[in-house]
Amino acid sequence: MTKYISLLQLKGGSGKTTISINLTGFLLSKKKKVLAVDADLPQATFSAWCALYKNPKLEYATARNIDELLAVLEQAEGQFDYVVIDSPPRMAEMMNAIMYISDLVLLPVAPSAPEIWAMGDMFEVIKDALNARDKQLNLRIVWNKFKGTKKENQTRQEVLDVYGYPEIPVPINTYVAYNEVTGQGTHVIEYTHDKAKAQFESFGKEVLKALKG
Repeated sequence: MTKYISLLQLKGGSGKTTISINLTGFLLSKKKKVLAVDADLPQATFSAWCALYKNPKLEYATARNIDELLAVLEQAEGQFDYVVIDSPPRMAEMMNAIMYISDLVLLPVAPSAPEIWAMGDMFEVIKDALNARDKQLNLRIVWNKFKGTKKENQTRQEVLDVYGYPEIPVPINTYVAYNEVTGQGTHVIEYTHDKAKAQFESFGKEVLKALKG
């Protein structure tokens, strides 16, 4: 049965695409068949990376609107182990549709004031989507650009207390490897940076646990 994982965030620059790329790479490293759906257009970094990264178990598609998204997902059902969707920022209608079909929603956020403020808007979108549809949402907060300082850990706990959603317990650090792999058409699991590789291996395993609820 195909599992759908989406990366959602209203704020640009949150790390959605970087995580989408490396999560796709992680799943491929486990010999899974993956469809990457790039709905973050016209940026299209996710699909550009897919074009560079040659893997027989990877296919990719773009979706500019809900109709294109639904057409892609309808064809994908049963054909792939996983579908990874990089969602657009500031398109609430598209995000509502993505939330509805997702088995797991990952919400990247950095432990900084602008990112935390933006979370309030994001959770309003989530609340509206849940009110409109009779559906529970399997959502995990993902800490990105995380250095693990005392202040960041305090902010992390405050956010978890306020919003009530669980987290992926492995934060993503600020390793330069995450920037380097995108343009080179690879991912950190196959890269030379051992710390980034180990970190994302642990992160990916936690994502698979979250998919099981």
